Amino acid sequence: MPGKHGLDAKEQCETVFVKLLDVLGSRHIRTGFDKAVEHLGNYNPRQVREYRAQTHNGDAAIEKPVGVEPLVTFLELVNVGDLIQQMIDVFYAQELVATKLTDREDFLDPAVKEKKRFEQMLDERVAAGLNKGIDVLIDEVEYIFATTQQALDFNPGADAKPGSKAAAVYDLDISPTATAKQIVDMISGHTSMLVGSTDKNMLDVFMQEVGLRLFTALCKHFKRQRISVDGSIKLISDINHYSTFITSLLQKPLLPYFAALRELGQIYLIHIDPPGTYFGGGGGKRISMLSTKATKTSLQARELAAVIADHERYHGIFPTEEVYEFVERRADWYVVKGDVERAMYGVGCSVM
Repeated sequence: MPGKHGLDAKEQCETVFVKLLDVLGSRHIRTGFDKAVEHLGNYNPRQVREYRAQTHNGDAAIEKPVGVEPLVTFLELVNVGDLIQQMIDVFYAQELVATKLTDREDFLDPAVKEKKRFEQMLDERVAAGLNKGIDVLIDEVEYIFATTQQALDFNPGADAKPGSKAAAVYDLDISPTATAKQIVDMISGHTSMLVGSTDKNMLDVFMQEVGLRLFTALCKHFKRQRISVDGSIKLISDINHYSTFITSLLQKPLLPYFAALRELGQIYLIHIDPPGTYFGGGGGKRISMLSTKATKTSLQARELAAVIADHERYHGIFPTEEVYEFVERRADWYVVKGDVERAMYGVGCSVM
């Protein structure tokens, strides 16, 4: 429509579009996302479990593992927000650009400016929610660690009397523990909801942060366990299960961390015979502490010390001091500590 009426109509259409985005953004989307983020911040996994147990008359066994419901709600809201943005894009392209009511290349055009402001607001709300969602997700991971990981998972036979037959019998199942399966299922169930509905760059940042936070949580968790040589099989199975999940995220920066974690599991697999008494043998002959003859225990301790001190093995992720902290979680550590430290630091190798 040429002339003044055409310009007035064009301006009016742009004004209607600007008003549409303002109402849709400030009154609906922003309010919804802010409320969802608030619910995320108030989420407490322990309180949720206690409430569910009460609703089942105190029978916690009825409750099945569930996801983080506020996070699920938020991720569904992200999908809705993405759908709304796509609808706005289609409307803008067909009703304003195609009819030449606005020029998308004119950055001073009110419709263009408002559309960019709307998209920026949506991205900011999604980013804020994902940041809070990562905190909630890792809180859930730590809660599952604390409530489902059994002490015997990585230290089978610890509850049996020493020397008894029960102490020598343990589960030969090499599959991951129920805790590892539950955590991977829980995290993958939430992260998969974002695929296809979130900007790729934002999604990559989210996945990498989840992976790094999971790595940190795993390190803290393993440092709280007692791990025997027999139990190391389960530990390695768990680590492999976590690593497989991380590989599926297609985030290369995360791979060295979990490769180092897999190598770390080997320090529990090395068997060390308990050191003999200094008054060994049937005749009660004393073994000299200054003897240079290597015993089987000392050779095994040297093997473990070499694994601890191998920097390249851990891809620069774990310094020797931190590897030593993990080694201290061996179930036999207080028995073999002296031999390992002599192998590492040369304690007792010289006489002044």
